[in-house]
Amino acid sequence: MKEKVEHTLDCEHADLKIDSYNLISDLSFCVMDLETTGGDHGHDKIIEIGLIKIIKLEIVDELSYLIKPGIHIPEFIQKLTSISDKDLVNAPPIEDVLDNILKFIGDSILVAHNSSFDIPFFNSILERAQYPKLNNPVICTNLMTKNLIPEIMNSNLTYIGELFGIEHKKAHRALEDARVTAKVLINYLHFFIEKKIKKINHLYYPKKKYELDSVHIQRQRQNIDNTDDVLDKIRKITTPMMISVKGEKGVILDVLPISSPAEEMEMISCKLKSIDWNVISLKIAGSFFKILLCYNASISRISGDETKKWMINYLNYKYLKDCDVSFIKRDEKFFKRYFLFTSHLVKDQFVIYALNNLFFKNELIFRYPAHQKKLMHFVNYNFKNMRERDFRTTLDSLLKDFFYGYLSKMFANEASNNNDYIFLSSDLVPKRAREFKDMIMNFVGNCDNRFNYPQKHI
Repeated sequence: MKEKVEHTLDCEHADLKIDSYNLISDLSFCVMDLETTGGDHGHDKIIEIGLIKIIKLEIVDELSYLIKPGIHIPEFIQKLTSISDKDLVNAPPIEDVLDNILKFIGDSILVAHNSSFDIPFFNSILERAQYPKLNNPVICTNLMTKNLIPEIMNSNLTYIGELFGIEHKKAHRALEDARVTAKVLINYLHFFIEKKIKKINHLYYPKKKYELDSVHIQRQRQNIDNTDDVLDKIRKITTPMMISVKGEKGVILDVLPISSPAEEMEMISCKLKSIDWNVISLKIAGSFFKILLCYNASISRISGDETKKWMINYLNYKYLKDCDVSFIKRDEKFFKRYFLFTSHLVKDQFVIYALNNLFFKNELIFRYPAHQKKLMHFVNYNFKNMRERDFRTTLDSLLKDFFYGYLSKMFANEASNNNDYIFLSSDLVPKRAREFKDMIMNFVGNCDNRFNYPQKHI
């Protein structure tokens, strides 16, 4: 009977994925990228256009033109694109190639990495040439990136291409930018298929449905237990994660903060198989510290004190069993003077916490040195508060002792943390700001993002 049920679940899962593939592969996409003399639709002109056609999840054709703008190309545009006035002497005006461009686009879904610029700009050209405006459906891969990869700080095309291992030979050249955008889109389309997309309009509005750092798994049907399917998914995860288990009417039955899924599968399996669940939600993060903060934000909503106490006892045994009591009971106010830096799930991003004000949302996600000003504003603001107010924390009373015991252990093991985190004293702020920044730069330079997210995701 068990084998029959597992076979049924496998077939249902495969059918959903096939349906999603058919839904996506039947669509035709045309990726567009423009290089222009500026951003003013009424004055500026197109100097280059690149188009890529995608059918059945593959690039099948491309078209590009250098365009004579009829006006001087500003110097900064020439430096940005490497296109000069001389390069366009023999290029056609846009009016001469519009018919070819429109024929190439056809009725495909239009795609651009910043569609709010490219499509209106091209429509303004059509309007001036007395052509009808395009009314094709439009997808923006920039917006799609922000919806699929929560907390991403930079959705620049070159950076997104780098995250997916896509070579970007000539940034700010229309055809090359269109190629990279097309490859990014194809990655995203495969993500939608993996997430078993059911409606085409979800491509346009994917927020809170297809995030790559989380997934929500519903029980397949009454009297059929698909817990093994969930466990198989968890086994493939290599990052810290939180497992939330919900019953009827969204009641939270249990929450499991997991540092290493591979090492904790026995506990996870026993827990999930003992619960009559309706929905299991999985969320991954770049550090177990962040998972603990997420767990703290959820613990008050868990139904049943015994369930909470069981997990607290498990955490104490797993992470603090070798620590002496005096070490664990270190005064929490010791950490009032410290900031904690950790790596983020997304490559080249980092997170800072002010330990005097531990709260789920009191964090700053940043890139360095790009966000140096934002970082120092966060540091200086919290440094001021360290001096002017008492220690604040929103840690649940059940979790508090474990949390500060775990922080103490992190502090003691900082030298051997393999560049996963560092503690920085507020004593360095503001008098020794240069030293503070140098320590951050050293941490950033040595930090190795090992999770390969978003290529590896849930």
